Amino acid sequence: MEEKNYVTIEKPTAQQIERFELPFRLTEEERKLLDPLEKKLHEYQEKTVPDYIHGMKLSPEDKYLLVVDSFVPSDEQDASSTRKQYPDAGVTYRVDDGGRLILESVKADGTPAIPLNRNEVKFINNQNVMEQNTKFIKDQLTYLGFGDKTISDAFEKAVSQGNERFTLTVRPEGETLSGNKSKYELSFNKSSQSDMYFFNNFKTTLIDKTDNPVRSQSFHVNSTKGVTAKESVNLLEGRAVSTVLQYKDQESKVFAKLNFDETNKHGNYRYKTFNENYGVDLKSILSNAEKNAGLKLQNSDTDRIEKSLSKGNLIQSDFLVNGKETKGYIALDPEFKKLDFFDSDLKKVYFKQLGQGQPVEKEKNEVSISIDNTKNQTAAVEPVVLAKLSEKQSDKLMKAYESGEGKLPSLTPKQMATVPTSVFGNELSNEQRRDLLYGNKVKLDERTSLETIKTLKDGKNELIVSRTKDDVGEEISNVNKVDVKFDAPAKELKPFESAEQTAENSKGLSR
Repeated sequence: MEEKNYVTIEKPTAQQIERFELPFRLTEEERKLLDPLEKKLHEYQEKTVPDYIHGMKLSPEDKYLLVVDSFVPSDEQDASSTRKQYPDAGVTYRVDDGGRLILESVKADGTPAIPLNRNEVKFINNQNVMEQNTKFIKDQLTYLGFGDKTISDAFEKAVSQGNERFTLTVRPEGETLSGNKSKYELSFNKSSQSDMYFFNNFKTTLIDKTDNPVRSQSFHVNSTKGVTAKESVNLLEGRAVSTVLQYKDQESKVFAKLNFDETNKHGNYRYKTFNENYGVDLKSILSNAEKNAGLKLQNSDTDRIEKSLSKGNLIQSDFLVNGKETKGYIALDPEFKKLDFFDSDLKKVYFKQLGQGQPVEKEKNEVSISIDNTKNQTAAVEPVVLAKLSEKQSDKLMKAYESGEGKLPSLTPKQMATVPTSVFGNELSNEQRRDLLYGNKVKLDERTSLETIKTLKDGKNELIVSRTKDDVGEEISNVNKVDVKFDAPAKELKPFESAEQTAENSKGLSR
């Protein structure tokens, strides 16, 4: 008998076994407090259990016991059995460690268990199960943006050929607004214990105008949730999307963007995430943009625009640049709870240019001024660059933020030495300096705040200042080295180890 003819069944989960065995470890009084045990299998398990074994019809409870513990035929079932093994002895059916359906005698006489052949069982709805499996995967493909008939036909063809593992490569004809193209590699595999197939993940590769790959990322397929094909391209182009990510069997709805400076052991970029408590309010962000940048959306359906922005899309819109109405695009930046603005060529429009801008009063007389740059070098802006956190420090900070408790990561003297002790004449406490390294905002007064921002060009953590103005909103600029002081020698600084500085009570923690 060949292994492929054995009947294989999806094994029970650890939770199912634990719940089944729990009453046997409790007292009678404790058992009374338990909720009744629902003897029901997961849908994917039930599809692998035969409806008839040796001519005996199995009830839903019989199937449950077979998978989680063992199935012992009743006298009535035993009388109708067509089995030839152990005709005069009681028997038990169960699933072994390899997932095979086996038959064994209840007598402890050392007789080996017998794996059942497919000819000894019957699936009433096996064809229907396969059809449901195919339909489910097609629904997944449609949700993720791969619903084209050529893709589903290619999937069905690969299944009909009995392939254990296969990959479908999809190259759409269209391109993004930036002129990039994409390539998708969809991975499927067949269950080792049944004829069911699973859509595991897809890999997206961004390709530039010269047909060279820019970057790639693999995305886990989580039922009909998670990152779609279009959203994966938006992420690879550097924009954020609202999605559901899974971490240690826990689902979390977040705004996520890719950190192109860090990869994990699988070569995927790490995510930078902002959960629902971070407070990204799209209505408020759009309202501020209308007020401060003269934003005029070409589509008046606000709900649709908010949904599109949350998917990481670029939205065509009109806004003011130095007081002049301009056509361009907007995208959501959840990290700083604002919009990014781009002109019609997708070049970044900076904050100072938006809205009415900073009009310069015209002089009554035209005066030409010549400046000797060799004598004015000190006027040039030399940004203040802060140290980066290590990967271990970043992970600890994120875990502390997500849980809302726990000690924040220690900082080294060298890291602390990169943070000024005085900015614009304002003395900074050690706690404020640490908050800047953690990436938190530090207030100098009611209208002025400091924080760090990672530059796109070289990934440096530069210190910036934001000033709130009633007439033009918020003004953001780099902090110049001439405006700061580094008074504390590095040798006098010590790593921060205070038990009081936790995610729960940190004054500056914002994400």
